[in-house]
Amino acid sequence: MAEPIDVVYLWVDGEFPGFRAMRDSYAQTDSDRQAARYRDDLQLLKYSFRGLAFVPWVRNIYLVTCRPQRPDWLVDHPQLKLVHHDAFMDADVLPTFNTNAINCFLDRLPGLSRRFIYLEDDMLWAAPLTLSHFVDGENRLRVFNRIGHTPDARLRHSKELSPGNASRAYTNHLLNEAFGYRQRPTFNHAPVFFDQDCYREMLARWPDDFHRTATNRFRAPLCALPTYMYQHFMLETGRGVNVSTFRTYREVYYHGLEENIAWTWAGLTFPKLIRPKTMCFNDNWGDAPDPRLPRMVGAFLEKTFPVKSPFER
Repeated sequence: MAEPIDVVYLWVDGEFPGFRAMRDSYAQTDSDRQAARYRDDLQLLKYSFRGLAFVPWVRNIYLVTCRPQRPDWLVDHPQLKLVHHDAFMDADVLPTFNTNAINCFLDRLPGLSRRFIYLEDDMLWAAPLTLSHFVDGENRLRVFNRIGHTPDARLRHSKELSPGNASRAYTNHLLNEAFGYRQRPTFNHAPVFFDQDCYREMLARWPDDFHRTATNRFRAPLCALPTYMYQHFMLETGRGVNVSTFRTYREVYYHGLEENIAWTWAGLTFPKLIRPKTMCFNDNWGDAPDPRLPRMVGAFLEKTFPVKSPFER
């Protein structure tokens, strides 16, 4: 590699002693207490770390979490940087339970490479990758669009939308003001390649909106969504390029885990056929899912990623 590239993960264990009580002391809505958002029963992060063998060219692995959490399977390693929120975020916004708020501070991670790859803990490396998966020959960000559009900017005040979708509508409103009205697609849930200089430029363009995002402890409407806006910002400023729909669905696989045996089976079977580059299994189960479901997913993960990583005891 001509330059160092780091990887940044966000992770939290909702069952860590004291975490739920701390969260609930700040929570105001059922959405704030949604179990799936904080659950780690599939240990997807462990399998994502096993998949790092597919990107041996990355330099350091940053694992960002709240103090004093640490995965019980994790061991010290020269490439591993375990960073707690209070090491790089403003004290007055902590504790936070909002991924979008944490994202507003990523450029403060100590020693982070200028360009880095960002993942959430349900994203998995599934095949060998080179840097060309993330940027084209002109160093433009490859943007993997899904079919369909995010909520229109005119719906940003709608009470019918979830906090996340209301924020997408609001982010579209900000983009419309800057670049003109359009319906914007959503992106496949997959690793995102960031350039810190471009990211800081974006944050500085909408300082009040990102400050509001950073200070909300939970997802909330009328906030700017950093990773969503970044990809559109790169497209609108000529530093991004859309990937074809075919390539998106071929290379970055996403499956929402619902409480349905047949749907889960289908979602675990399809990647065996298409051999994607990355995978994401988003936990949409309720508070007490059918125990057969996590067993099915766990068996798939162990079979797909059987070799322990150097970061695993």
